[in-house]
Amino acid sequence: MGRKFKVSYEDKIKACEDYLSGTASAREIAERLNLRPTSEREVQRWAVRYREYGPESLLPKLKNSSYTREFKINAVLHAR
Repeated sequence: MGRKFKVSYEDKIKACEDYLSGTASAREIAERLNLRPTSEREVQRWAVRYREYGPESLLPKLKNSSYTREFKINAVLHAR
């Protein structure tokens, strides 16, 4: 069973462009996309990623990341 995304890639792109151009506020965009009122921060995070890394940064992840055993051990040892 695949992941279900609340907001499509195209809608995220449009939201970022509207937010960054000043056409709409993050709250207005969240309301337009039928997101909960606290989602305006999520819209702002999308815009930051869009501006810094381009539209590809908004593509949905289709699966969880996987890490090697060595990477996990290294992360635990250096977390202290």
